[in-house]
Amino acid sequence: VYDPTSAVDVLPTIARLAGRSVPDWAEGRVLPPFDEAASGDRPPMYAVQSAKTGPQSPIVSGSTVLIRWPYKLHYYFGYPGAGVVEWAQLYDLSSDPQEMVDLSSTRPDVTATMLRELKAKIDQENQPYL
Repeated sequence: VYDPTSAVDVLPTIARLAGRSVPDWAEGRVLPPFDEAASGDRPPMYAVQSAKTGPQSPIVSGSTVLIRWPYKLHYYFGYPGAGVVEWAQLYDLSSDPQEMVDLSSTRPDVTATMLRELKAKIDQENQPYL
């Protein structure tokens, strides 16, 4: 498997390998080597770490990631005590897999587009708790 993956891809992939249908409620996708219909498109991947958010609360502070190949955007928000209201870093994983060169200032167009997408996803996921 050469595509970025997530733990949510395990269930659909194992179901396919076992000859079972993927449940409608399952998130994720069957990984490309095991899905003949895979188009080669890499869907966006999201990750969130928000230790101070309760299970029935909206996310008001945290560190989040959006991977839209080849870019990875880190977005930190809601830490005013640490002097960080919000902060973003952008990396090109194809040329910089160790994430050593922050491109957020040299690629503001990509940063802004991905940041809008990530904030919209956070807003979408927060809706049930507002």
